[in-house]
Amino acid sequence: MIRKRITLFFLSIVTLLALSAGNSTAQDLRPGPNITGNWTIYAYNVDKPGGSLKTIQVTQNGNIIPGIFHGPHQHGKFQGWINGNHIEFSTDTRDVLTFRGEISPQGMSGLYGVHGRHAPWRAERTNQ
Repeated sequence: MIRKRITLFFLSIVTLLALSAGNSTAQDLRPGPNITGNWTIYAYNVDKPGGSLKTIQVTQNGNIIPGIFHGPHQHGKFQGWINGNHIEFSTDTRDVLTFRGEISPQGMSGLYGVHGRHAPWRAERTNQ
């Protein structure tokens, strides 16, 4: 539990440093679309053929996106941000998953990573 909190603390610091690089601030983020609601994520596995379904419940506060994550083997909170059509969020779970991608009118898609391995994902809104 302590290890997970330390990992999340360092991820938060890295994110804040990335946002502040080049004299930019969190206010410099471009507004993004409203993605509040429930989403189903279709993700390929990083370590074997096939994929799995995951769900997220997103609460959006400007460019900040906290919410709840449910996967086949773990669940917990997540937090991330939107910059224009770019999205990034990480789970607060035993094995931290980091999702990065783009938001489009059809949904979201990109790559996610866990333990240094990456695979494609896409998401569709299940309600508004």
